[in-house]
Amino acid sequence: MNRYPKVIQTLQAFSRFSGLHVVLKTAERAWLAPLPEELRYHCCAFCRAVKQHSERMNLLCSRHHAETALGEAVRRRVPFETTCHAGVTELVIPIVTTRCRGAFFVGPLLSSGEGSKLPEDLRKLYLSMPKVSRVQTAALTEFFSSLLNIAEPEGWQNSPRELLPPADYGRIDERMQKTMQILHREFRKPLRAGAICREIGLSRSRFLHCFAKTFGIGFCEYLQRLRLSEAIQWIELTDLPLSAVAAECGFRDQSRFSALFKRYYRMTPGEFRKQRTDRSSPFSGS
Repeated sequence: MNRYPKVIQTLQAFSRFSGLHVVLKTAERAWLAPLPEELRYHCCAFCRAVKQHSERMNLLCSRHHAETALGEAVRRRVPFETTCHAGVTELVIPIVTTRCRGAFFVGPLLSSGEGSKLPEDLRKLYLSMPKVSRVQTAALTEFFSSLLNIAEPEGWQNSPRELLPPADYGRIDERMQKTMQILHREFRKPLRAGAICREIGLSRSRFLHCFAKTFGIGFCEYLQRLRLSEAIQWIELTDLPLSAVAAECGFRDQSRFSALFKRYYRMTPGEFRKQRTDRSSPFSGS
């Protein structure tokens, strides 16, 4: 039985009782579809004000979760605290399973001294953030870790929008592993097969053959899918203009981005964002 709706209800009940916000960030888009707004974004007055302060602040907020903190959660695989560019702290509970990479973010919480560099209007809101003691932090960690165990995350929804081919990365050739590291680290930059060939020590023809044999699709198609997989998450998790999403995910031409998005997802980026906005029921499609 899919227990994901029960997890959502539990998180909402926890927030109502404790007054603390809980946000889920994940690369597994199917997990995001049923989520109400307060579990997708930080909706407290401080975070809203920070995002509205400037487009740069909004972008930094998105990057902090979508890249920095989420990536660190996948690497660490154990709970930790993180402080964002606006100076507030969150407790991060990694969700690392066979099918998913994600994390619960509990907060934001007040960090001593971190808000001194904020503009005055933001500083007043910053000082209204709740404080949590070390004992409370330990209890929160235990609670969310137990919730994950009870929920059996391995059985949660599989993504209908997953574009990257499944692969047993533990058995992939060392040079292909290095290729993956380069692609997933540098996909925003203009990447060419020839440059990667030189870095891993293979001829172009041999590289392209090995890549297609390992992953079942060609190098260029994999790179396109990787960028689109990132882009749909930015559209889902942020309110950035679509042109900014395209540029952030490595697409130099927005029309090309829209055409590829429609080819793989059967709708344009704008239609996808509108569908997300118009979704009325928090459990529609679950």
